[in-house]
Amino acid sequence: MSLHSPKPLPSRPDRIRHRRLESLIWTDLWTGKPPFGGAKKAATTAQQEGLTFQKKAFKCLKEAISRGYLQGELFVEPWFEFEDANGPGFAQPDAYILPEDDEAPIILIECKLTQVSKGWAQMKQLYAPLLAQYYNRPILHVQAAKKLSNVNRVAMVKPWALPLDETKPMLWHFLGNTEAELASFLATLASVVDNGENGSLPVVAGA
Repeated sequence: MSLHSPKPLPSRPDRIRHRRLESLIWTDLWTGKPPFGGAKKAATTAQQEGLTFQKKAFKCLKEAISRGYLQGELFVEPWFEFEDANGPGFAQPDAYILPEDDEAPIILIECKLTQVSKGWAQMKQLYAPLLAQYYNRPILHVQAAKKLSNVNRVAMVKPWALPLDETKPMLWHFLGNTEAELASFLATLASVVDNGENGSLPVVAGA
């Protein structure tokens, strides 16, 4: 999700096309109250399904970190304020993982119930530049989706096993079951060990 405005609004619009940053001047992590408040309209069935999927993805990431499969701090729906050539604004990425290694890339995650190309556009044109300037680190873009629409031009990945040299958009196919997802990861890791491949996967934030 993304929002922008020269100043906080009394209520949050239901849907705004994401903003494309132009000549970013500065950005900072917003630590005050959410900049957009007020009453919200009731979510549609589709919107509620998307929010439920998003919460399950966050839960899976938190569990992966707590079990040591991922090393780093998970930020869920943080707000950033910024100013670019078009003026001041606010943006809210779905989530990102800040690895403990200061030189490791940040894992930016955008949740979409159904895989869509605009998910990567949002990350590339808005969220990633904010994170890159704020943390001074490279950013990896991962879209989490339950329903797939086109997998021919994407790299299928897990947040704990990302290719470092991948040029394709990265897609995490998450079905919403945390235990099944993490069990699948352990099975993959065990297979690698059994095959004598140094007992490791190409991870960004280690397992």
